[in-house]
Amino acid sequence: MCIHLGWDCIDFMRLPNFLVIGAAKAGTTTVYQYLKQHPQIYMSPRKEPHFFSKNGTKDYPIPTLEDYQALFQGASDEIAIGEASTSYLTHPQAAERIQYHIPNAKLIAILRDPANRTYSLYIMLLMLGVRKLSSYTHQEIIDNFHDIVKKRSGLIRGGFYYSHLQRYYSLNKIYKTYVDLRNQNLEQPPKLPHEIRQQLIEVYREDILKLQDLLQRDLSIWLQ
Repeated sequence: MCIHLGWDCIDFMRLPNFLVIGAAKAGTTTVYQYLKQHPQIYMSPRKEPHFFSKNGTKDYPIPTLEDYQALFQGASDEIAIGEASTSYLTHPQAAERIQYHIPNAKLIAILRDPANRTYSLYIMLLMLGVRKLSSYTHQEIIDNFHDIVKKRSGLIRGGFYYSHLQRYYSLNKIYKTYVDLRNQNLEQPPKLPHEIRQQLIEVYREDILKLQDLLQRDLSIWLQ
């Protein structure tokens, strides 16, 4: 599912006019690659510059507005100029910073079933660990995840879409256009265990119901 949000305002030179703001593990890399291939779209050569979420961080590769503008100096006559940083959806200050610097920017939020998204990210983190993924038993995967849910880690918080999108909807006059995009299946083995899915559904239930009202879309499939 893809959502476009935007603010009506003046244009800025050498800054993007659209952003892919997330969510993480929801197909943003695939969408970035597709957009990059379009002859009328210029995408930042650096995916995930995270400028509006890490603005002013001295030890980060894109610490200043000038550094950020430099990412788009290669643009010529493209109609759309953009970048993709998944942290923009969840960072508490990103929405205000985006509004300040590029208030006319259109925003693309790709929302994946939060249970599947969270589990996919969990498996990716296991794969990056010291153990091989295949060495984990089914019960270990469930038990380790149970601890993560109890701690309400950032991995869990990323799936509260209503809370994150509400920050964008609350700024200025916003218009909404809903566009259907083909969702890419990014799930990696092992498959999401029923126990973990049910646990995540209960974690996200209230947020999903609020998101339904915000987007005026039926999301009941996410509660099954």
